[in-house]
Amino acid sequence: MSWINNTDDDIAAAVGGNPAALERILGAAQDPVYNLALRFLWHPQDAQDATQEILIRIMTNLSAFRRESKFGTWVYRIAVNHLLRAKKSRAERREISLKGTAAEMAKLDDDPLANSEADRIYDIKIACTNGILLALTRNYRIAFVLGAVLGMKSETAAEILDISAASFRQRLARARQMMSEFLNRQCGLMNADAACRCAKRVRPALQRGLAEPYIILSQRMKRSGEFGEIERTLGSQISTLERTALLYRMNAEYRAPEVIHRRIRELLAGTLFARE
Repeated sequence: MSWINNTDDDIAAAVGGNPAALERILGAAQDPVYNLALRFLWHPQDAQDATQEILIRIMTNLSAFRRESKFGTWVYRIAVNHLLRAKKSRAERREISLKGTAAEMAKLDDDPLANSEADRIYDIKIACTNGILLALTRNYRIAFVLGAVLGMKSETAAEILDISAASFRQRLARARQMMSEFLNRQCGLMNADAACRCAKRVRPALQRGLAEPYIILSQRMKRSGEFGEIERTLGSQISTLERTALLYRMNAEYRAPEVIHRRIRELLAGTLFARE
């Protein structure tokens, strides 16, 4: 799990107006925040926009950090509060549900793919596994992302969400149960007898443009063979709940686009708003 660590000296220097210290702090936060936003919002462009907004919130509220919690916990709390209150992403506006997704999967055909379509299967795997999370309501989804995907301890996640550790564990258990039951019934990666196969989703996903944002994200896993390792592990004799968490936790940790770092540097240099 990515985390954000900064020395007290950097934080004090940044609050005192040192731009280099502030840049180091925001640079350490950008990848973890982007990963959180991407898992929660599904669409990379929405995640990029949210990450920039969250980093600006961190920058403008840094003087309010009182060291009553770890700095990384404070950063994640700002990020989570922003995401939970943000307007629906373009993917969320599709109003995906587990029931509706199951009905959609049942209609997929088994027509053979053309070579160009077959090359896109990895894109579909990444897009689909991330996209299914949108079927969870926001409260369950953020619990699943923090606990099952990012692997946070319940005490840390509970502090971020400002709830009790017991309440977080209950919320996470419910989210994991819903996801595991659905994936075990529907997803061929989880259950060899399930109806849905990534190859069956390629053509409709391409027609609707759903895979396009995930091309770059899937390239890393395609080159490294990382998803092949996931598939082998998911086929081993472990419980459905364990396989569900593993499917998401073994996905790549995505690096924030360079444009985020560039825009933050422009903001720190006082040039961003001058151009707009």
